[in-house]
Amino acid sequence: MMSGFLSPLNLFRLDDRTTVQRLTHIRDWRTRLQQLVVLLGCLAGTAYFAHHAIVGRHGFEVRQRLIARSSMLEFELKSLEAVRLRLARDVALLASEPPSRDITEEVARDVLGFAYPTDRLLRR
Repeated sequence: MMSGFLSPLNLFRLDDRTTVQRLTHIRDWRTRLQQLVVLLGCLAGTAYFAHHAIVGRHGFEVRQRLIARSSMLEFELKSLEAVRLRLARDVALLASEPPSRDITEEVARDVLGFAYPTDRLLRR
């Protein structure tokens, strides 16, 4: 056969090659599209979990607020413990028969505002 002459068999083969090339091109396009969809899905999932790791119900921001609140509550607990100890001491002093002279004087000065006639008072 001559190289320039196209027989029906050569046309079929040529057509078959272009069809295969077209199918391969479509298959590559679909594969790339699927890869792109999977990539976008993974990025969306990562963004979702990263967002909730930072600002979610159990995220980093909530953790920082809880730590700050915990330190404030520890300070308040220490001050309340000091008040409780002082009140326990006052109860112990009042429970004795007769009441202690020290606690009676402390109550008279602090709560009632009494003072001895010989005391010098300074007003604010």
